[in-house]
Amino acid sequence: MLGDTVAECLASFSFTTSQLVGCDGVTDEWKLIKKAYHQKVRVVHPDKGGDAAIFRKVFECFEVLRELYEAGRISSFASSANMSTSAAKSNISRKFDSMPTPPWQYYEDAESEDVPPYRTELAKSARSTCSVSASYRNHDEKDGSIARGEVRIGRLDEQSGTYTNWVHLRCWRVPKKIHCGLPLTSSDPQAYETALRSMGEVVLSGYADLPADVRRAIVSHVMDPSHHAGPGGRKPTDKVAVRRGGGVGSGAV
Repeated sequence: MLGDTVAECLASFSFTTSQLVGCDGVTDEWKLIKKAYHQKVRVVHPDKGGDAAIFRKVFECFEVLRELYEAGRISSFASSANMSTSAAKSNISRKFDSMPTPPWQYYEDAESEDVPPYRTELAKSARSTCSVSASYRNHDEKDGSIARGEVRIGRLDEQSGTYTNWVHLRCWRVPKKIHCGLPLTSSDPQAYETALRSMGEVVLSGYADLPADVRRAIVSHVMDPSHHAGPGGRKPTDKVAVRRGGGVGSGAV
């Protein structure tokens, strides 16, 4: 059974609200909660000999808390220990029931990230340009411009704390930190949708806020392993023909 309260969900990965004393707001609280979760899940992960049922409970309790946080339903975890999680958990078990367990390496990589290293969003203006070199762009725009309202994917610049190096979706080579958390053995788009949503506030932010048609386009893109960076994907040095609506770019971000 999933935790019925915020405190019970936190307890699933050995965390209490008392550990949040001194945090400057819910954003800082969430960073500590994420860190505790990733530490716990690495220990109980089946790849490391952990119990699959315990792993699932920890995973789903975290998803309940994440849903509360992303939806803005909780202003402070520290003062909400007894808050009911019934509304948030109603669909969690069903949503993740058919989702394969992400490999241990996914959680190993995610533990070190206080802020999601990647973000997807609709371009707010026409001022951003695709950071993929012209030789590798999978589109015809010579200047690489990303149109206002077009989906783009960026990478976190740790020094400035902002997302930069934006690329078009069709040029995006999906980084390992993302594709190793995808259900690569599945051919079900819904399983990929669920996996991408679960990466919110962990590895890939912004996905859940996108329109349904844009999310479907991203799912279609990440389901193609030739779009993946690293082992199993096309190497950045493999040049491809540049054409609209097809081929693979080298935009690993």
